[in-house]
Amino acid sequence: MPIQKELLINKRGELWRNDDQSNYIMPSLIFYDSTVLGSSRGDTAFRFTYELKGRYILLKDFKGRVEKSRILHIGPNTFTVDKLWFLEGKQTYHREVFGP
Repeated sequence: MPIQKELLINKRGELWRNDDQSNYIMPSLIFYDSTVLGSSRGDTAFRFTYELKGRYILLKDFKGRVEKSRILHIGPNTFTVDKLWFLEGKQTYHREVFGP
């Protein structure tokens, strides 16, 4: 069954947070209609365009490189992928509200 994009898109004041302390590369993500923004625990920001194909998410960076990840689980407040960009192994993100 295809994934509904609406399950990934963040509302204003929301983000997806990975609580795994070993994930210092992309611990937070914000999904828009066709773009996803990620930030590191340091000072690096990542920007990708994305496309959903069945149970897969395809991320494309500004150099045109494409990475395909399988969505293992998705719900209103959590999603898990088999890997994410150069992060190997399962990555689970939880929806989090920030700001007022």
